[in-house]
Amino acid sequence: MCPDCGKHFDIGDWPFACAGLGHELGSFWLGDSQIHSSEKVVVLENKFTGDVKIPGRGDRPVHPKLAAEGYVRKVIDTHAGVREVERKTKTMHEAGNYNSNSSQELKDTGAIGR
Repeated sequence: MCPDCGKHFDIGDWPFACAGLGHELGSFWLGDSQIHSSEKVVVLENKFTGDVKIPGRGDRPVHPKLAAEGYVRKVIDTHAGVREVERKTKTMHEAGNYNSNSSQELKDTGAIGR
């Protein structure tokens, strides 16, 4: 039972008291906790055709020419969303699939012999 509003809780329900604000996730929730804000994926999606373009840089606004064609900037902040774009574009998000602290990274960069 919530001490603030009296709502009944079952096992597995949102466990925090609401303090009169409700029991939904708050504004602190920014997406998948496994994706750091520096690793979020930015794509340009055409709202008419569904076509997806991957920009060279994620910190720039949509180019006016692309915006005129119907492309909008979309930030993907969940693993499921990243996997969906990978399937759609037949590409791979290297930062999400590459362990920079592995021996494979040393081989790939030529730091150690193969």
